[in-house]
Amino acid sequence: MVYGFDIRLSRETGLPVSLAEDPISCVALGTGKVLDHSF
Repeated sequence: MVYGFDIRLSRETGLPVSLAEDPISCVALGTGKVLDHSF
């Protein structure tokens, strides 16, 4: 991820932002959840 992007995104949107420790696993788990609820 781009250094400082989380801070800027939080400042610009006013929303809390957190970074995942293992982003690849988050993508895989999220994709699985979407597929489970799509069909």
